Amino acid sequence: MKFSSNSLASKLFAANALIILAALAAAGLTGYFQSQRAIDNAVKSHVSGVLGERRARLRAWQEEVRRDLNVFTALPELAANELHPVIKAHLNSNESFIYCAVLNKDGSIITDAGDYHDKSEISSLPAFKGALKGKYTAGPIHKGLGDKSILNVAAPIQGNSNAAPYVYLCQILVSLSIEPILADTVGLGYSGESFLVGADTVMLTPSRFHNHPSPLTHKMPIPAVLKALEGKS
Repeated sequence: MKFSSNSLASKLFAANALIILAALAAAGLTGYFQSQRAIDNAVKSHVSGVLGERRARLRAWQEEVRRDLNVFTALPELAANELHPVIKAHLNSNESFIYCAVLNKDGSIITDAGDYHDKSEISSLPAFKGALKGKYTAGPIHKGLGDKSILNVAAPIQGNSNAAPYVYLCQILVSLSIEPILADTVGLGYSGESFLVGADTVMLTPSRFHNHPSPLTHKMPIPAVLKALEGKS
């Protein structure tokens, strides 16, 4: 059948064609957005799983260090000459430990092993101050001597009931403890990365790809970090 350009039938045909095309376009867009949403949800789920695994490993590492120090501080009271080989053995048992010391409450050293790497006096370290209050304390990640990122951990030692409290403090290299956990590429593929950011948004560990300055020299106030600091994922 042949239609003239101005006939009613041709106008209806054109209208129907437009409606069909519009419906197809809408269906295509709906399918596209649904597919995109499904991909986004899958990616978010995968990334959340990877982050959860890294967080669990960091917590397990910290718990292992805490137990390690608490085992040492629970040892029977020993003389200084007896303490030194025990501390040295503890230092050598973990490659990330660079210094360990038994301290008086004023920060003076009773006995120690390794090389002290901090730029601050022992008595001013947050980990030491926390241990004096009677609890295991991990200080902040910061730059030590030789521009190395270090972490101080400390736990109280109580001799007998009449004795003044003592503190056991160890210094840990971040590059041999925390960084290997975050640098693990399992689950991250060729383009993913994970790094640690402090509560002040300072970047604490290296980035895998981004051309950032060295850790502890700049801040990363990106939206994801700011949300996390508000308690959101």
